[in-house]
Amino acid sequence: MLLEKLRNAAGYLEFNITAIIDIIFILIIFLLFLGQFIASENYPVEVPEQMHKSVADEGAKPGEVVLNVMREDDGTIMCIFQDSKLALEPGRGTVLELETMINRGIELLHGEALINLRMDRGLVFSEYRPVITAIANSNASEMIISGLQEKKDRSSAVGNNSPQTDQAGE
Repeated sequence: MLLEKLRNAAGYLEFNITAIIDIIFILIIFLLFLGQFIASENYPVEVPEQMHKSVADEGAKPGEVVLNVMREDDGTIMCIFQDSKLALEPGRGTVLELETMINRGIELLHGEALINLRMDRGLVFSEYRPVITAIANSNASEMIISGLQEKKDRSSAVGNNSPQTDQAGE
């Protein structure tokens, strides 16, 4: 008897799924927009090849100094800052030594320095992480990580990361 009363009660067997459909629709729209934002930020970056000097580019800001991090032929990670070189190997170059080298270079500039960090293409994060730590611990006011960005053709399809060629010049 109680079971029959419950079955006959208004709304007992009804379930309103309108709200669930609305939430799923909004979630789908949100994920589509999120995908577009991620695609717009995913541009190809061309990292410079080995650099053999530590000189700021023409048009550099005042107080900007370059710190190059590269792998030598024997596998040693070498840091070049102004006229100083330091090999980062276990037992040889430490973060503290690199920090001291950076601070000495900043003192020569008599003020705040902007460190322009340039790294070889083949380095992985674990190899240049001590360099970033040393810059963070130094007296540098700011750090820039340099990279060359490939030119992108706006008319090309989304997701095409291949370099564009000049069709008129061929």
